[in-house]
Amino acid sequence: MTTVFLLGAGFSKSVHDCMPTLPELRDLVLARLGADGVKPDLRAFQDDLEQWMSYLAADQPWLTDAENLQNRATFLTVAQEINAVVEERELLARQAHGMNPPDWLMRLVEAWSDTEVGIITFNYDLLVERALNELGRLGTLGDLYPLPLTTRFPAGSSAFLSSGPPTQPVPRLLKLHGSTNWRFGGSTAPVTEELYLTENRAVWDPASASPRSDAPREAFRFAHKIPLIIPPTGAKGGWYANLALRAQWRHAAEEIRRCEQLVVIGYSFPATDLLVRHLVAQHLPTTSRVEVVDLSRAPAAALSDLLRRPVVQRFDGRTAVHDFAVNHAGKDAH
Repeated sequence: MTTVFLLGAGFSKSVHDCMPTLPELRDLVLARLGADGVKPDLRAFQDDLEQWMSYLAADQPWLTDAENLQNRATFLTVAQEINAVVEERELLARQAHGMNPPDWLMRLVEAWSDTEVGIITFNYDLLVERALNELGRLGTLGDLYPLPLTTRFPAGSSAFLSSGPPTQPVPRLLKLHGSTNWRFGGSTAPVTEELYLTENRAVWDPASASPRSDAPREAFRFAHKIPLIIPPTGAKGGWYANLALRAQWRHAAEEIRRCEQLVVIGYSFPATDLLVRHLVAQHLPTTSRVEVVDLSRAPAAALSDLLRRPVVQRFDGRTAVHDFAVNHAGKDAH
């Protein structure tokens, strides 16, 4: 059976509770902005980060050009803070687990690899990549991502020794909202702008991570690029003009079109995320089985309403993802 997995913030949170949901991400970002003397008032947006960022991202007809430009500047600042928060929280999660990922996660990614599944994720973090790297199958992280990524080498160095192909099967990981280890020229860059992979590997153990060189040629390698983090906004169309990102979305549509079973883990299908809702509703075959693994039963009900068909709630409660992994990958996972 061809299975596609769709991951949301609830999946990362199951790895460690410090990984933020959208409301928690809002609070963490606002705290960082406040520390810099910026204190936005979100009451007009029902304290909703997505509504606020959607407002900032679009020119408003009642504002002057200067005010719209100020909004866009705030939007870009918030996007940078989101990237910083995710990297900070991911490091805390890894430190909490120590040298190795939790056993259930390792068994789950091994099962995903053995069956070469398609994984569609809306998470920015590298928790899945780091766990997959621990399996020892990857030549480079580029083996996971089905989109054109390039890298940059500082002056005086080269890629004379290239990585070999994967030694065993690996899954396909589609990160539709971007990733903390991708860089690009921003939403106003040409549609042909190349996307950059900052590192070829992503280890789990924080203590064994390669120290970053202070040499200027290393420090400024991506100084002219920004993290490819597509922020939570209701309408993301402007962010997907880039041809490489569009190719990834087409690949995701094809994965869903071919799947016989869709397993949704930790994603709630919010009414404001129109792109994802349309992606799934328009391409998922009517014969495909749909399963939900989530803390709450609300996402299954929302997805059932969207698809207008029954959806199976496989596991719920605080241990839902762990319980699914144990069931899916082997009873001895813990």
